[in-house]
Amino acid sequence: MARAPQDDDEDEIRPIDDSDELPANNRRGRRVIDQIAEEEKNKKQDIVEAREKIQVDMNAILGSTSLKISNLLKIGRGAVIEFDQSIDMPIELTINDKVVAMAQVVVKGDKLAVLITKMMKK
Repeated sequence: MARAPQDDDEDEIRPIDDSDELPANNRRGRRVIDQIAEEEKNKKQDIVEAREKIQVDMNAILGSTSLKISNLLKIGRGAVIEFDQSIDMPIELTINDKVVAMAQVVVKGDKLAVLITKMMKK
């Protein structure tokens, strides 16, 4: 007949914590495990730092329109092309052709800029 485990069973399995007194031969093993854990932590930090340095291209989509080729061929300096987007409607911001945010066009100094109005879910 099987017996229920007792609190004082030596075969109890539990995680090791810092309060445990380890035999001398296990202390070296603990130092090795700690060293490996620290190296893994450093590798993860290196990956995060490298990822943060990656440059991506962001595009602000002002609008779109369709033109007949005959009209396209007539376009020259001073031509005005009207888009479907109203001036007060938000525009799409894309990264890798994926919409990541909506924004309003603003002027900052002598440059066009955008004011983020909504971030898209991932």
